[in-house]
Amino acid sequence: MPCKDKLRGPRESRVQRESGLPRVSVIVRAYNSERYIGKALDSVLAQSYAGPIDIIVPYDRRTTDGTAQILRAYREVKVPNRTVTIVEHIRPGTFRALQIGLGYALGSPADYILFLDSDDMLDEIYLERIIDTSLRSGATFLFSESELIDEEGRPLGSRPVEVPRKDPYNVARLIGGNWVNCGGTLIERGCAAEIADRLAHLSQTYFDNIHEDWLIAMLAFNICRPLFVDDVRYYYRIHGRNTVFNAGGDRYKSMFNLESHLKTLVAYDALVDMDARQRRAWEISVLRRQQVLLRILEGRGGGAMRFVSLVSRVAMKAAELLI
Repeated sequence: MPCKDKLRGPRESRVQRESGLPRVSVIVRAYNSERYIGKALDSVLAQSYAGPIDIIVPYDRRTTDGTAQILRAYREVKVPNRTVTIVEHIRPGTFRALQIGLGYALGSPADYILFLDSDDMLDEIYLERIIDTSLRSGATFLFSESELIDEEGRPLGSRPVEVPRKDPYNVARLIGGNWVNCGGTLIERGCAAEIADRLAHLSQTYFDNIHEDWLIAMLAFNICRPLFVDDVRYYYRIHGRNTVFNAGGDRYKSMFNLESHLKTLVAYDALVDMDARQRRAWEISVLRRQQVLLRILEGRGGGAMRFVSLVSRVAMKAAELLI
């Protein structure tokens, strides 16, 4: 476990001393995850939290590496108060896998649901602290900041995204760009059920590849009680297959990310009745991404493409002036 020297505070919290501790379902999606998923699962099994933890692994059978063999070893886990369930599927994309895991968790007696990416890790006291914070505060959607680690789990001393300290629950600002990583996010059952109900409307294949972290955060800021928790650590691993961190100069990866951003904004528009402030923020967010996409394509087109790009920039400036 990386950064153990950073663990702070007493090892036993109020939530551990109480009887009837909440049950937590931890969803870990698995697709070609052989290199790191064992470390992710071990970080959950080793949690200091004394309550029951059920690990749910939506496993994509289209996987081509040795993930299945690794998961087989976890099916009969012998850790007290811990269970591991493998849910096989062939749905495309991380968003659909998340829906499968969420549906399975809501069909169980879970009080809370937490997401963990298969290449990331939780600090040993993560669940203990974040559940205690939820019980004390009444918050139903709790998120933290990620700390970057390298392929071997060594801390890199930086974060992928900084959570704004001033008004971190501003939905209009969040529509402009995401700062909530669903990895490590703890969601109370009622809040999770409302989110799942909204997401169920996105059945069209058009929405198979969206930025589910961003969409879930925008929904939660509207329908749940969000809270930023800054005394827990979620370890986000940087490696060659990270979607967000490895677009680099690859034009096609950049275009794919922009397309996913736009689909996410379209999904939010379909699921939420936005007020005037959110609507203006949404229009600007869409126009900015369209403008970047057009700039990428300008070099492949002629005068018509440059004209459309110019019109897009003018429209974005006009929208910004209305804020």
